[in-house]
Amino acid sequence: MAYGTVTIGRLVVRENFVLQDAVDASNGERSISLSGEEASPPLTLAILKQRAEDMMGMRGMFLPVVFTNKTDHNGYYMVADVSADITNWNNDIAKFAWTIKLQQVGADNNVDVESRLGNIARQNDFSNVGERWHAPSIGHYGYYTGATQPSRFNRISSDGTVIVYRGVPAVNPRWGSAVGNYMAGRSRIVVTGVERSGTNLPIGALDWEINNGLVRVTPNNNSTGYLNVSSWSSGSSTWQTKLFRVGVTSGNFIQTVDGATVLRNDAEMVTLRLTKNFAIFGEVGRATLDLTLRRGSRVVEGYLQRGDQANELKVTLFTGENYTNSSSGYVYATSNDVNGNKFVMGSARNFTPHASGGVVRSNTRVLDFFIATSVGGSAAVDGDQPDDLYAQYVSSSSEYTMGVRR
Repeated sequence: MAYGTVTIGRLVVRENFVLQDAVDASNGERSISLSGEEASPPLTLAILKQRAEDMMGMRGMFLPVVFTNKTDHNGYYMVADVSADITNWNNDIAKFAWTIKLQQVGADNNVDVESRLGNIARQNDFSNVGERWHAPSIGHYGYYTGATQPSRFNRISSDGTVIVYRGVPAVNPRWGSAVGNYMAGRSRIVVTGVERSGTNLPIGALDWEINNGLVRVTPNNNSTGYLNVSSWSSGSSTWQTKLFRVGVTSGNFIQTVDGATVLRNDAEMVTLRLTKNFAIFGEVGRATLDLTLRRGSRVVEGYLQRGDQANELKVTLFTGENYTNSSSGYVYATSNDVNGNKFVMGSARNFTPHASGGVVRSNTRVLDFFIATSVGGSAAVDGDQPDDLYAQYVSSSSEYTMGVRR
């Protein structure tokens, strides 16, 4: 008899034949306990270690769980407890026996996902009130915000069609999703080609990727720049990439970083922090660059800071393009590029446009910025035009998802 699999959020492990089902007598809450074992061989030692760390990193998360065989237990759960017994014989043979306790929220037919959104726009120097927007999972249904309903439009991603809601009122939206669809269109962190769970992850300076199916950011280790920012083209079904430079002193750009740290890793949002040691510039101190990508967004949000002294901070295109300065917090390409798109970059605070296209702030310790693509360029749909992307950056809401009974 063949084993099936159980998918817990992002992680797929072997489904054991035994499941423990229990009801807590003190509060009536139902939970299930699963156990299993992963081993190397047949897995590689690296994959085995990744699975062990990913499972340990899921404690406290709200996640969909899907079984191959025990489909009557498919549903939404909170990860209550995780433990593992790890055995390693000099890296020749290794295994981990795991146990996970899942607090049941409910099956997808009786649970709504509630997106708890922040209601505060970024403080900005351009009197832009922003636009409150939201993008649930691909394939969701029954989006509900009470008496006031938002408008909506579509963005085509590498995962499928993302529905983006605009003008979301100041309430917490509720929506339904089949448990197997919940992770579709998610934000993700990929390390050496493997999508990871949790935040306590070992990451090399060149081994990471953040991706939401619309925007992908990867490092570029050469003398020309550091960040590859790609946008998904639905017409050609490919990623279209531009190279960007990040400057941390008046005359120096980052070419490599010294460390990477995962700050957040949820389906609705991921944040990666990169750290650069200034010793290479003959200085003492360091800079940090936080990169955030939200589900359904065409915008990668950045926060560059150095704590030792004020200096010139900047983020620019490596290959310059003619740009138009909106004087409203962003610059954008004057003409469509070869793929029919336009770059858009800006900041919530006053900045000087860079000659190549980009943002520069002098005598500062911090620079907030965004990099985006107006897909379709001059023919971009309403919602993907440069002014829309800036308003969405200004009002990028914090989001925390919970399952609630209907």
